[in-house]
Amino acid sequence: MPLILVLGHSGCGAVKSAIKHIAERDSLPGAINGLVELIKPAVAMSKGMPGDLLENTVRKNVEIGVARLQGLEPIVAPESKITGSR
Repeated sequence: MPLILVLGHSGCGAVKSAIKHIAERDSLPGAINGLVELIKPAVAMSKGMPGDLLENTVRKNVEIGVARLQGLEPIVAPESKITGSR
């Protein structure tokens, strides 16, 4: 069975930027802006959770990424497993 693994990592700079810019309406330079926009929902869902906001957001972003991939039309064998890890 093929496996797709969505990985997050501690201290992620893109997640740090999303946390910093979630309330701001500014645009970041280059490709980082699009990435930060994709992470902002994970920041919003992680606010108010016990523990570290950065670590919680990294985990939540992995969960969102897994769900996003699971909802796509199959690009690999339908029996492929999609999971996440930090």
